[in-house]
Amino acid sequence: MLAGLSKEDQKKLELQDASKYHYLTQGGSITCEGRDDAAEFADIRSAMKVLMFSDHEIWDILRILTIVLHLGNIKYKPTLIDNLDAVEIVNSTCVQSAARLLEVNQQHLIDALTTRTIFAHGDTVVSTMSSEQSKDVRDAFVKG
Repeated sequence: MLAGLSKEDQKKLELQDASKYHYLTQGGSITCEGRDDAAEFADIRSAMKVLMFSDHEIWDILRILTIVLHLGNIKYKPTLIDNLDAVEIVNSTCVQSAARLLEVNQQHLIDALTTRTIFAHGDTVVSTMSSEQSKDVRDAFVKG
């Protein structure tokens, strides 16, 4: 996708080079010898057209894939709030991009990724999560 999208579409999706994405670099290599990512992306896009995906549906798929990349780049920093372990998001641009593409309020996304809400006996309790818990929530959200 990153190799095959036009510069204009990459800009709309706020995409960077593949080497900048945590989820793409975990395996140690972002390229596979003998593969042409741009050509393969064009083939996939053509196959979607043959399968009668609308331009809007294709764009939504690209948008979702981009959201996954942005969310994967979110970094957390442990902190204390009211003498309790908590977490804050270090790189707000990833959250801004993800929230914009998800079409949700940025603060709501931050809250979903850093706090836990429990409903019990008619009461609502909001508690902070640790850095490790927040990473687990982020990764679980991405996996769907």
